[in-house]
Amino acid sequence: MPIQPNKRPEYKEGRTARTLGQSRWACPYSTLDLHRRCLWMGGWGDADMEQTA
Repeated sequence: MPIQPNKRPEYKEGRTARTLGQSRWACPYSTLDLHRRCLWMGGWGDADMEQTA
């Protein structure tokens, strides 16, 4: 079964944060929780690309 990061809550939280105008520094996950941080940042980054396109 393929991994679908866009289905994870951390990814959705990142997208929502960017949509609300929060910076990427608003990520609630530390580098000690790297998997969740990467998912959150991925969602934030995808929303950012959509907004600037």
